[in-house]
Amino acid sequence: MTAMHFPLRLILFGLVLLNLSRLPAEAQGCADLPPSVLQFERPTATEVIEHTVPAEEVARLSGAPGKPPPHPLMAMAYALDSHIRTVHRVLPTAGGYCDAPKVIVVSFGIVRRDVYMVPEAAAVPCIRAALLAHEAVHDRVMDRAALDFMEQHRAQLARVIEMARQRPAPDEASAKASFEVDLLRVLGAFTGEFGATARGPLRQAVDSPAEMAHLDEACHGALGTMTSAVRLSGTAL
Repeated sequence: MTAMHFPLRLILFGLVLLNLSRLPAEAQGCADLPPSVLQFERPTATEVIEHTVPAEEVARLSGAPGKPPPHPLMAMAYALDSHIRTVHRVLPTAGGYCDAPKVIVVSFGIVRRDVYMVPEAAAVPCIRAALLAHEAVHDRVMDRAALDFMEQHRAQLARVIEMARQRPAPDEASAKASFEVDLLRVLGAFTGEFGATARGPLRQAVDSPAEMAHLDEACHGALGTMTSAVRLSGTAL
């Protein structure tokens, strides 16, 4: 799962006021700074981008070498985006320049959903609808997990911001750049950590045996019959 940038519809889901004036400043001095407001925004990807591909491509996109794909008729791909917008406020101090941003906006979540479906499944309205409904379950689980993930890492992000605010720089440009680098570094680590979870436990939680059996029963069993045909033939229908 890679980080990509697309137009976002942003939803505010958190607000933290950081007042760090009571923290011990470094020897150079970044004390008594005005507070910064930290906002979390959650992007949403309401549109599903559909593709028709051969069954062999579905198996490849499922990313399970040597194993049968969880959905032989459909593969899913999600793009995760994490970035920041900062309203900088650089102040001169005795030790140089300190950045105490007015607002720090962190965006983290799924911004694009792609579904790759075999042509035979896409051509049957009931089967196509059932597969897309199953994908929607995956999306809801991913979306909620991204929100919970950032809530769980709120304190870690706040500590990084505290450290960045307390670090003086020789000039205004350096103060801004240093602040951005610190936040981007931790967000990059968050993206990798969440991506690994999304590819494994989250996907497996949705594709439980009971859920997969229910999916096979869709369209009076026609979806399961088509799925079995793919599995028996190896790849192609």
